[in-house]
Amino acid sequence: IIHTDHFPGWESFGALVSHIRFVKNHHKHLRKIAIVTDAREGGPREKIARHFIAAKIRHFRYEQLEAAKLWILEED
Repeated sequence: IIHTDHFPGWESFGALVSHIRFVKNHHKHLRKIAIVTDAREGGPREKIARHFIAAKIRHFRYEQLEAAKLWILEED
């Protein structure tokens, strides 16, 4: 669950590359990702992530944290 009111971005290009490498090496361990935010950046990041991550991704409004938790725990 990513629960944030904003996405701060990366401090440098090296930090972005490090993040991408981390996602590449770990995304297969995740079945679901809940993005819980009202930030404008959440939507585009979710759409981009769908191309690189095997997990199911679902967006929830910031105040829907409990619904996101329930969705994460649901059996598929």
